[in-house]
Amino acid sequence: MRTIEVVRQRVTAVKAPESTSHKCCLQMHALRHASRRLRHAVNAIRHSSQQRQPKKPFVILSMDGGGCRGYMSIRLLERVCEEAPGFLDRVDLFAGTSTGSILAAFLAGGASPAEAASYYEEYVPAIFGRPRNLVRRAWDAKFSNRPLKDALRTYFGDATVAQLPKHFLAPALRVDGEASSTTSAEVWRLSQSREGGWRPAVFSNLPAVRGARPDVELKISDALLRSSAAPTILPLYQNYGDGGAARCPQLVSWL
Repeated sequence: MRTIEVVRQRVTAVKAPESTSHKCCLQMHALRHASRRLRHAVNAIRHSSQQRQPKKPFVILSMDGGGCRGYMSIRLLERVCEEAPGFLDRVDLFAGTSTGSILAAFLAGGASPAEAASYYEEYVPAIFGRPRNLVRRAWDAKFSNRPLKDALRTYFGDATVAQLPKHFLAPALRVDGEASSTTSAEVWRLSQSREGGWRPAVFSNLPAVRGARPDVELKISDALLRSSAAPTILPLYQNYGDGGAARCPQLVSWL
């Protein structure tokens, strides 16, 4: 019996290292499996966080009309740019109607607010300087658009809307019943659906969308003269009236 017990002890002593080695292998295998699962979880979290990151917002700067009051708007914008350097660099679309369309074209063309303000100081006295006599104003506008036309063509020359380095948009109102091209799909639908009558129009260099097309061949000066033809103040230009009579630039640029 004693001999059998000794043999058992020797067998147990021999098997003990094998059992310990097997347990270590199982632990290493479980550890590697847990490590793989952890890596997969981290990658999934990283991918999910990347998908949830918000896209860069499309920034629109829209300016209303008001004739020579546009000078106050551009001076206020100059103060904003002083307090927030690089503000205009973050703007994707410059929109405006009437005098706001002129400011939008200046800024979309790369001019600073100070440069636009100095241009207003030079030309506004001539644009709104001498009204027509009361007899002629009975059937015509208060001011001639010749000084404004000369001022715009002096600055922009024959450049087209497509040549503006940044996106630009200006609404107007067509009064001869003919359809107008526009890049805003919603306004384009309205401008095409009416038979005769006044129609909204938008001049822009935005990409073509759903049937609407950009006004790539339209001169900047012509687009601005159309959008700034304020009723009773300046005469119609090429059968277009002031954009404020059609749609506000904020709504049009959003559409």
